[in-house]
Amino acid sequence: MRCLLTLALLLPACAHADPLLDTVAGTWAIGSTSNCARNPYEWTVLPSKLGARLTFRDRAGRTNTEQVDTDGQDGFTTTILSSPDVPAGTRWAYEAAGHGVVAVRNFGTGRQFTLLRCALTGAVPKRTAGPAPTFAEPLALVAWLIGHSGRGFVAVDEVANETVFSPGLRAALRASLLRSRQRNEPPCGANGDIILDTQDGGTAQNLRLSVQPTAADRATVSASYDVDGFHRDRRYFAINLDRVWKLENIIEANVTSLRRSLDCRP
Repeated sequence: MRCLLTLALLLPACAHADPLLDTVAGTWAIGSTSNCARNPYEWTVLPSKLGARLTFRDRAGRTNTEQVDTDGQDGFTTTILSSPDVPAGTRWAYEAAGHGVVAVRNFGTGRQFTLLRCALTGAVPKRTAGPAPTFAEPLALVAWLIGHSGRGFVAVDEVANETVFSPGLRAALRASLLRSRQRNEPPCGANGDIILDTQDGGTAQNLRLSVQPTAADRATVSASYDVDGFHRDRRYFAINLDRVWKLENIIEANVTSLRRSLDCRP
């Protein structure tokens, strides 16, 4: 992609040490930096081997989630997965347009606008991915997942979830995300925070946990907590593989399971 600049400004603006996608995490405003105080947006990048995702969250907590389709040195394109005001499937192009400036274009309507980075305190955050810890007890595994989901641990990231998700759960999640890309629609069961069952990335409050072994290598951890104004009662099924406990499935209110949702079954 070409940067939206004159030739005289081309080299300074485009000479990124990192691809644009790796440098956009942080706080941005539309049109003018004066909007940083009035209507800032928090831009995050969620890494995954199946393709990164972006989230835009405004001050009121309204969140757009986008799948990254292409990723180049000076720009990238995305498709809306979920949004409070933009139809799913809407496609956007993002291009570097100067230091701390990104030009945005709607593929369908041609609408264009500019994002400007708000003041930073420290280095520009980048996409990071690393494996989660390993756990010798099922209760410790579930407590860690609930406490870190969305805050240092991204469930859809294959690198991060390798040590804490069972092979079966990882395969089901991978298939759901791949199917969503092929169909250009939100993924079944994986649209949002699958550990906490929330779209807004909140923090679990009033957490209570109890564990019940069901076999030598299997256990059920019952969790009760509040998140984003809603109460959750969920059961986390864990399996012991080579003396490491991993998450196998989640059931909420005895209704449906995460694995069924990922397979697009109600």
